[in-house]
Amino acid sequence: MNATEDLGWLDSPDALNDSVERLKAVKAGGMDAGIDFHGRVHKPMAKHLARALEPHNPLFIEEPLLSEH
Repeated sequence: MNATEDLGWLDSPDALNDSVERLKAVKAGGMDAGIDFHGRVHKPMAKHLARALEPHNPLFIEEPLLSEH
């Protein structure tokens, strides 16, 4: 599933809440999900987003960084 819209280089931690809530909703419905950042997330925010998602056990994170990283 798509993790997020574009995030700023350094964005508010609140910008990550939608992604976490989306994964929680999928898990509450009894499904597992892999998360695709689609290379939209800059390195500093990718670290924060991966940590925020980790307690909810995504199957995997695909394209966690922009291609230049």
